[in-house]
Formats: sequence, C-alpha cells, structure tokens
Amino acid sequence: MRPTIPIEPINSALERITGGHHLCSICESESERLEVAVAFIRIGLARGEKCFYVADGDSGLRLRDALQKAGVDATRTLQAGALVLATPAAADLRGDSFDPYRLFNFWKSAAAIASREGFSALRGGYNASSFDADSAVAARWREYESKLTDMVAEVRCSFVCQYEHQSVPAPVLLPIIRSHPTLIYRGAVCRNIYHRSPDEGQEDDPFASEVNNLLGDLYERTALSQGRGVSTDYAFPEAQAALARFSRLTTLGELTASIAHEIIQPLTAVITNSQAGQHWLTQRLNIEEARAAFAGITRDAMRARVVIERIRALVTEGSGETSRLDLNEVIQEALSLLDGQLHGAAIRLRTELALNLPRISADRVQLQQLMLNLVMNAIDAMRTMSGASRELVIRTREIDGAILQASVEDSGVGLDAGSVELMFESFFTTKPYGMGIGLSISRKIVEAHGGRLWATQNQDRPGATFFFTLPYGP
Repeated sequence: MRPTIPIEPINSALERITGGHHLCSICESESERLEVAVAFIRIGLARGEKCFYVADGDSGLRLRDALQKAGVDATRTLQAGALVLATPAAADLRGDSFDPYRLFNFWKSAAAIASREGFSALRGGYNASSFDADSAVAARWREYESKLTDMVAEVRCSFVCQYEHQSVPAPVLLPIIRSHPTLIYRGAVCRNIYHRSPDEGQEDDPFASEVNNLLGDLYERTALSQGRGVSTDYAFPEAQAALARFSRLTTLGELTASIAHEIIQPLTAVITNSQAGQHWLTQRLNIEEARAAFAGITRDAMRARVVIERIRALVTEGSGETSRLDLNEVIQEALSLLDGQLHGAAIRLRTELALNLPRISADRVQLQQLMLNLVMNAIDAMRTMSGASRELVIRTREIDGAILQASVEDSGVGLDAGSVELMFESFFTTKPYGMGIGLSISRKIVEAHGGRLWATQNQDRPGATFFFTLPYGP
C-alpha cells in the first residue's frame, strides 16, 4: 500500500501557474479528468481568458455539469462566449487519422479570435480518449505536442492536454509525458524531472539516453539532499542579490505609470457598469441589461487582477535558488510584465526564439531581472525616435554545442562609441533620471552564471543590440 502523502489541492497548485504553460494531465479516472479540467477552466475564467475545451459530446456534457456543481454558471458563461465546449468534429478533427497540423491551426485560429474579442488570453483543453498503437500515430502526436509548445512561447495562451492512462498505448504516452516540463497526475502538479524535447525522443540509442537521464537525476537528487544545490559555482553573493532586488523595485517604480493606467481602465469600466446595472434595476427595470452590466463588472475586475498578477513575481524577493530553466520561458515571463510599457511607447515586439533549447541551471528571478533591465534600456533608447519605426527584437539560439545566446535588439539612438564599456560600470548613466545600476547588475548576474554580456552598434540600421551568453554544460 502506498503511503498517504499530503498533496497541495489542484486548485491552488494550478493557481500558482501564471499562464503561458503547456500542461499534460494523465488521468486514471473520469472524476480525476473532470477535477483537473474544472480547476483549469475556473482559473482561466477568473483571469479573463477565453476557455475552449475539446471533448466528445458525452464528456463535454459531464464537464459542463461538473462546472455547474463547482459554482460556475456554465449556461451563462457559454452564452457569453467566455467558455466554449466543442466536439472533435467542431475542432476540425474530421477523418479517420489524426492530423497535428489541422488541430494546431484550429488552436491558432481560436487564439486570434480570443484576442479580437478582448480576452486576456486563450486557455485551451483537449481530452484524448483513444488511440491506435502504431508508431505513425505516436510520431504525429509528438509533432503536435511540439508545435503546441512552440505556440505557447509565441502567443498568449495556456493548454492542458488530458490523456486517459488506460486508453493510450505506452508507445504513444511515453514521449508525450517526456515532452512536458509540467505534469499533472493523481491530482498533483509535478515538475517533470524526466522532461526531454521531442527531438530527443528520436535518438538512435534511447537506452544510452535513458542511462544519462537516470545518472543525472541521481546526481541532482544527491546534491540537493546534501543542501548544496546543483550549481555551486554559480553562487551569488548576498550583497549583490540585495542590490538586484533593489534594482527590481527601481524598475517597478518606472513601470508605475503604465501599471496604474492598465488598472484604472478596467476599474473605470467597473464603475460605469455598476452605475448602468443600478439604473436598469431601479429606474427602468430590465433584467437582461442588468445581467450584462454585472457580467461586465466581473470581466473588468478580472482584467485588473491579471495586471496585478503580472507584477507579483517581480516584487517577490528571490531566494537565489538554482533550478533547471527554459530560457525562452523566462524571457516570455519578463516580457509579459512590460506589455504596458511597450504599448505606451508604440513599440512593436518581435520574438525569434529557437526551438527546443537545452535547459540551463540558473536562478529564475535573476534572469528575469536581467531581461527586464535590457528591455527597459531598449525602450528608453527608442522613446525619442520620433517618426521612426520602433521595433524590439528578442532572439535566442544555441551556439557551439554548450552555450545559449540571447539578444535584445532595438531601433533606438544607438551607442556612444566612447562609453560602450563604461555603461556597464556602477552608477554610470547617460539618462537624466537614471541611477546607473541596471546594466552593472545585469553584467554581474550574467557573469555569476558563467556567461558574458556585451553590446554592439547595429551596422545596417539604427539602434543597438545587447547580447548575453549562458553555458548549459556538456
């Protein structure tokens, strides 16, 4: 008999996942599938996201009933378009064989519609109930999962793909499990230490790869149990960590106007809808109009909540803990905090993030701070460029088989040749309101992780590009 271990409730565990994730849920029963789906959808509705779940007719009906029992007014939410329960046929999954491109294009279209309708993001779910056991199906599903992960990195969306343990053949299920960094099983949200990119699952010698994974897992667990972490060479001094947090709060101060603007807009809408609702209930009785007004209050209040959640991670004091991270994911998290700044400065953001990058050992808070500093610098460099095209380009790539490189390219005023190196010194600044610590801290963070940070003037276009490298090891 397995020991009884206290597990964090699925609702609170999923609540801590702020968005932009591709989750895999392995279900042992129908009740377990419904519990995860209900929690996933409830959180999305609370955050002002459009929730879209694909399942066969009976499963969809049971999910609707489960949502109703959990306190969600499923009928009204469906009518409002905030929730869509679709059959596989409606999701363009026609024919006898599974087409990953067809389903992927369906989700892309759904994300675009959610954005046009004013939702903060798309939240999609899919219940995969049956499979054929041939290798072609496994390859197609591996391809689909990979494309969906890429989409999450580029578009505002989150997904949970649910698989019935007993119905899905092991040759199909194994690469699916390995392709997700976060897994939901038996009501627990688990960090998947066996995560591998889809390409790794196609190696000529899977046994050698499995040996390497097991050895790495044993070493990592032993290191953690001895209280020294995995990457002792990357220890960051307490004084520098405190300075980094001070810089985060300074950056937050610079973001205050943008944050206030984003929160005031939905709160103003809440007041307007409240006044309208009172009017329809007291002056001219119209229940339908009153309901619409109060639904607007809920929607706009959730929009304000989303803004607050975006800055929560920024002001939380990091503990300096090192973990295995997806660099693209960290970059997306940092960029989500700067939406208002980019929009307010009329800057177009373009990301070119390489697929299937190896994970690195790093401190998440410090890397987020690094990206915030570099992007804020780029925004400042483009503020005075009147009449010019303002574009920010973020790129990542792998070089030399052991290093990840990221770059932040702007179309701003460029660099002063005489101050390229001085700009990384503490308290050196060319801004009348600057403190001169952002780039200094950024270089310290990169060097503490064994990397390098530098800047160059763009050669064939205005602006500058900041590069940094981080090793991920052999």
